[in-house]
Amino acid sequence: MKNLQDFYDPVLDERNGRKPVYINKHLEKDFILFCAKVDKRPHKVAEYLISLGINSIKHNTDKKVQFDIKAL
Repeated sequence: MKNLQDFYDPVLDERNGRKPVYINKHLEKDFILFCAKVDKRPHKVAEYLISLGINSIKHNTDKKVQFDIKAL
């Protein structure tokens, strides 16, 4: 008999320590298609884009933002 704590739940692993973000359903569809095209996990891309935007505003107010999706 296995312990329940040894049970691997990929959904729990992905959601642990995260909060939902609500966006327009049409934007979500385009976002999912984009992530599939670049072969990246949607939550990783979303975290990257949000972090990039916030850090750009804080630290580089005079520079243009550049995206490096391949580096995820």
